[in-house]
Amino acid sequence: MSGDEQRTIRLRVALVYAAFVLFALAVVVKLLTIQLVEGEQWMARAEHVATAYRTVAPDRGHIYSEDGRLLATSVPEYEVRMDTRADGLTKAVLDEHLDSLCWHLARLFPERTANTWKRELLDARARGERYHLLKRKVDHDTMRALKDLPLFRMGRYTSGLIIEKRTVRVRPFGRLAARSVGYVLRDSSAIGLEGGFNEELRGVTGRRLERRLTGGCGCPSRMATAPIPCRAATSTRPSTSTCRTWRTRPSRHSCASMVRITVRWWSWKWPPVTSRPSAT
Repeated sequence: MSGDEQRTIRLRVALVYAAFVLFALAVVVKLLTIQLVEGEQWMARAEHVATAYRTVAPDRGHIYSEDGRLLATSVPEYEVRMDTRADGLTKAVLDEHLDSLCWHLARLFPERTANTWKRELLDARARGERYHLLKRKVDHDTMRALKDLPLFRMGRYTSGLIIEKRTVRVRPFGRLAARSVGYVLRDSSAIGLEGGFNEELRGVTGRRLERRLTGGCGCPSRMATAPIPCRAATSTRPSTSTCRTWRTRPSRHSCASMVRITVRWWSWKWPPVTSRPSAT
């Protein structure tokens, strides 16, 4: 091989080496730019894509009659889910507590056996579900019992337990005076005391940050603004009386204090039936 050919080969190798060095320098410069200069911008965009804020409704205030009987109240209801891929839920932790957890779940919810619960949880973990539904419409006492189960008592980040709360409006007297007590629908339709004093009873809504998961559902991450519940409202209507018309007068417009509703009722009676005079 002549000297000219060797110089040509060395030149080509040098050019290729220089190209790789320039490409590596460009990658390093871009990484530093993204990390140091554009870091906050990209982190904000990633958080916006992966998370979303949802409105959290507060607990509505109670409505009492003048004699202290409860006419309408808000009862908490819970939905129980599980993150089967939580950071602290390792295979060793799951294997240690799975059998006892499924046994207690079968006692708490007898519609499924312990083997059914175990198979369901293992299948959900194999699918990598981060928001697996365990039970809907759980009352407060059952929710507290769930938190004391073998695996769930270790906390959310170890057990993957997720509890979502919502409130249900309950009227202890059922249909009795239901029209007067009233209701408020999602489309803002409102009647009765619930509608007339909606501003005083509804409280202040909050905001919750949720992490978007596969399938479009959102997993609660943290509470950005906690909802402020309202206290109560009192009516001067006795719970056993029957009345025709009413007027309302609020005393204070603040959900941080008692909202008293004064209702004036008038009873109405049919005039006495008199005998018709006989024709003469």
